[in-house]
Amino acid sequence: MQRILALPDVRELFERNLIQPAGGSSEAFGRLIQSEFRKWGPVIRYTGAKPD
Repeated sequence: MQRILALPDVRELFERNLIQPAGGSSEAFGRLIQSEFRKWGPVIRYTGAKPD
């Protein structure tokens, strides 16, 4: 996955779509997801936002 994320065309596609590719260990990914839940969870609950 790290090698794919480093490909210029993949990085360009992600950047064009405002996606920040990040690689790393599964533990690091778990920490990122937990951090995002803590950050966005209250906003989602407050606004009642739902996925389309």
